[in-house]
Amino acid sequence: MDAVLRGLCWLFFIWTGCAGNGPRQQVAETHIDGRTHVYQRCILDNCAEVKLTYPIVEREPSDPIVKALEEQMVLALGYGGERNTTVDEAVEDFLDSYEDFRDSFPASATDWEIEVVAEKVFESDKVLTVKLSSYAYTGGAHPNSFVNYFNFDLVEGGKLLSAPELLLDREKMLALTEQKFREFHGISKDADLRDDERFFIEEAGFFLPQAIGYENDEWMMVYNPYEIGPYVMGYTELRFPLDEVKGVVKPPF
Repeated sequence: MDAVLRGLCWLFFIWTGCAGNGPRQQVAETHIDGRTHVYQRCILDNCAEVKLTYPIVEREPSDPIVKALEEQMVLALGYGGERNTTVDEAVEDFLDSYEDFRDSFPASATDWEIEVVAEKVFESDKVLTVKLSSYAYTGGAHPNSFVNYFNFDLVEGGKLLSAPELLLDREKMLALTEQKFREFHGISKDADLRDDERFFIEEAGFFLPQAIGYENDEWMMVYNPYEIGPYVMGYTELRFPLDEVKGVVKPPF
């Protein structure tokens, strides 16, 4: 599985070389070759499978973008907690956990699967955004899935931007998001969201989602399943043209 780590060292846009000693060169849109690695462990007719997909372009292994994305992929794999520090370890832990499960419940015919996809969804001379999508099923009533956005400041050497750094006017963004949320779910502007039993909104009131970032020519605010409503509600994907959030979020150009 060393290929996973080697692949993660080839991310997102070309430097002067993998050694990274020369000055950074500004580049145009880079062709991205999506690479997928699949790992599987089977016991009789049932299997556990891990599928990892990420774009391939050169980047130094110690680069903050590579390091941040590997950390997030380890978290997305969701097994081993603090024991796992690399993608390799997380993959092995997931497969080992399935083997332990089958040892404990040999009559189970459940397959386990987890898929993590990292894709570049926005790039300018200032910001690079990677969307991380995860799907996992390890038995139970339904699978679990989520998306998240990781926004990197290219001017600051690939620094991962936090929500406070992205949101220039949080209160304005909250108001815009609530308006779009009401439109998405068909709720009148006068209705109290806290009284709508479809949603998980406590007395503190409406809140912003965890998954925020640039995608193509839009600003995205995505509520994952269970974040603001039950699993059956699925994703609430709110899209804002960049002109609509000008002065509200960090300018990407």
